Amino acid sequence: MKKDMYEDAAERLLINGRYKLINKNVKWMSHSLRSRTKSLMRYQNLNEKEAFNEIVHTTQDALSTTDFRKYYDNNLVS
Repeated sequence: MKKDMYEDAAERLLINGRYKLINKNVKWMSHSLRSRTKSLMRYQNLNEKEAFNEIVHTTQDALSTTDFRKYYDNNLVS
């Protein structure tokens, strides 16, 4: 099965965040990216690519902060 941009970004974010690259984590992260991208498209009137890039960048930054790191630690396998 071909990976889409959400799964590809999810894998990169998991690796950068030092989480295990297991199917459960990839599915959770790609679902999170998809849903937040759709919300941003709706509320900021952006196209999918623009919203996706903004969400990936924001997630990348969030992985380096303590508060958001706790959120990800509660949902992902390290």
